Amino acid sequence: MVRRVLNELVARGHDVTTIAPPAPWRLANPLADHGEVALTPYRSAYPKLAGRSVTLTDDVVPQVDGADLVIVHE
Repeated sequence: MVRRVLNELVARGHDVTTIAPPAPWRLANPLADHGEVALTPYRSAYPKLAGRSVTLTDDVVPQVDGADLVIVHE
C-alpha cells in the first residue's frame, strides 16, 4: 500500500526517496534465492522510486531535513 502511495506522489511530480534497513526480510530471501533478477517485478512496477539503505544506528533526521512530508511505516 505504501509503495502505491509513493508511486502516486512520483506521478504527480514529487521527489520521493525511500529509506529502509539493508535487505529487509521480504527482500533478503528472494535475493538469496534468485539474485538481482528477483527485483525485476518491483523495478517494473515502481521504476521511479529511488531508495537507499540505512542501518539501525544511522541518524535519519539529517536525511529527512527539509522534507515536506515524511511517512514512517513499520
